[in-house]
Amino acid sequence: MSIVFSSPLGESYGDFELRTIDIEKDVDLIWGWWESDHVRLHWSVAFRLGPLLPGAQGYEKQALKAYLKKIIARPDEINPLIVRIGGVDVGYVEEYRIGSSPLSGHPELSADDRGYHVLVGDPAYARKGIMPRMGALLIEWQLAKYPQAKRVAADPDVRNTHAIQACLKIPGSIRLQDFQLPHKLAAVIASSGNRRTDPA
Repeated sequence: MSIVFSSPLGESYGDFELRTIDIEKDVDLIWGWWESDHVRLHWSVAFRLGPLLPGAQGYEKQALKAYLKKIIARPDEINPLIVRIGGVDVGYVEEYRIGSSPLSGHPELSADDRGYHVLVGDPAYARKGIMPRMGALLIEWQLAKYPQAKRVAADPDVRNTHAIQACLKIPGSIRLQDFQLPHKLAAVIASSGNRRTDPA
């Protein structure tokens, strides 16, 4: 495990950090977040883990382990990371290349743009008003790491008004054309961070 990004979050929260995942050590933590009620409401488990096997009552932790192994092997396309605040593991991020994702057909995004999915698993940090600041830091890190990207996009479900509002509070964010994904109609919200670019 290593820290790939660190920046002060502000107020009394300490540093916002992104760290790599150790599957063997982190699978229980991530699975617990995915299974929590406040996360399951909007986190698309079936889209990630695939259809349930016949007769299965639900997903098992081993399916998550296999999923993490699969995506960690594709670092140019998607990177799963742990979010830390003040030295505490609080959430999970998938940052990815638009051209390698279901958003690849969006008319206002380029293949080299980046996207992210983020969940706050620790309920002590959920809905505390820190998501816009976290999102801004994540976007700045992605744009610095991938200079060919002009924008970074989030794609919450159009019914997830809380996430949409949080994304739109990130400086420089605009709502693009909604986009139908295999598992949801997405409200696509993009930001160029501190850059100034013409619309794609």
